[in-house]
Amino acid sequence: MTANPPDVTRETQAVREAREQLGTDLDSLSEEVERQIGHTVEKMAWKAATAAAGIVSGLVVRKIIEFVWKKAGRGGAPHNPASPETPWSDALMWTFATAAGVAVARVVAERGAATGWQKATGHLPPGLDD
Repeated sequence: MTANPPDVTRETQAVREAREQLGTDLDSLSEEVERQIGHTVEKMAWKAATAAAGIVSGLVVRKIIEFVWKKAGRGGAPHNPASPETPWSDALMWTFATAAGVAVARVVAERGAATGWQKATGHLPPGLDD
């Protein structure tokens, strides 16, 4: 039986080491890709949750503001505050009431969604943990 020349043995060992390193690098890359995909899915789910919470809260706030508007004796809510047929006072009060109501509802809805997210996942939603 003839022994392998030393150069062949070194080359074989170098190839084995390179294959092992490549395998390790591929495993690391695979893990990073999986983390990135998971993070992207989480971000999309969070955006969907806040969008849904915002839509629902916006609808509820509008109904509340319309109710309060009627109870204040202002009649029906202005259909289009920008219309020249809507008095300036009504247009401005409606705009301020709606803007304030929607802004507050948005914060309440997003904080509620964040609390639910944290209870469900054990961590804050993407973007709030910074």
